Amino acid sequence: MSVAQDFFAAVDADPAPRVPPGLNGTLRFDVRDGADTEQWLLRFQDGRVAAAPSAAPADCVVVVDRYLFDRILQGAESIEPAFVRHAFTVEGLLPLLLSFRWLLPDAAGARRPRDLASGWARAR
Repeated sequence: MSVAQDFFAAVDADPAPRVPPGLNGTLRFDVRDGADTEQWLLRFQDGRVAAAPSAAPADCVVVVDRYLFDRILQGAESIEPAFVRHAFTVEGLLPLLLSFRWLLPDAAGARRPRDLASGWARAR
């Protein structure tokens, strides 16, 4: 299985995904690998997420190359800096892409702000 297949299978199987409860809409990823394109559709509905391979129309469509998408899904690359440097294209409702971040693993080497704050308090 590919990184994307593993990721979307886990999202689809998660009974309590980390997404805002009022989020509704569809987000499609067109993942390009040379001449091939793999398409994945996420359907957000009232705090639940369903994922499936699909070319169905969506409220937001992201076109991204496989290498970058795999790195994002693995937490090795953050979606926001990639967006700012135009590493992929987005068409439609950007808030859906920003909400997708809730499903991603923490970036490699990331720390939780409260853990840092408690460490600073002990250092004083």
